[in-house]
Amino acid sequence: MSNYDWSKPLFITGTTTSGILAGGIASMTLLSIPALLRAPTNQLLLTEWRSLRTRGRAYAQPLSLLAATSYFLTAYLIHSPRLPTRTYKLVGAGLATLAIIPFRFLGMYGANVELLHREEESFDKAGEGKSEEAEQVATGDKEHTSLDMIRWWGKMNLVRAALPFVGSLLAFDAL
Repeated sequence: MSNYDWSKPLFITGTTTSGILAGGIASMTLLSIPALLRAPTNQLLLTEWRSLRTRGRAYAQPLSLLAATSYFLTAYLIHSPRLPTRTYKLVGAGLATLAIIPFRFLGMYGANVELLHREEESFDKAGEGKSEEAEQVATGDKEHTSLDMIRWWGKMNLVRAALPFVGSLLAFDAL
């Protein structure tokens, strides 16, 4: 088998995986977040958000690594000094798809930590009979409710979904 024969299934794996990844991440924001925002209690909202985040993280990182590896291997196998732009686009596709991992740490880490902390506190407050609204009045913090933070997290997650989508577009452009 030639390098070109090996590159076909790798290319298909990369584009399919990054497309599924982009759609999966986007669906978390477009379908699940609006349903979460209807939760009757703050505790339920935060518990369900944590569940959503955990499931998303469990599939997003491995799919990102699979797609990026497929793109990098395809770029290596079809590299030609006469057509270097194909290689560069495939490497860019791999980097764009892989970028969801550092984006989670750089762009979403603060919100993740704060929401996880609020979830833990919600169980403590539930035992004491306190609500988030009562806590906001006591602290004066009305601009950062859990609802607002989850809305912001959803927007950042939608930006994150664009990264593997861009990777798919770059890979198709390399054809």
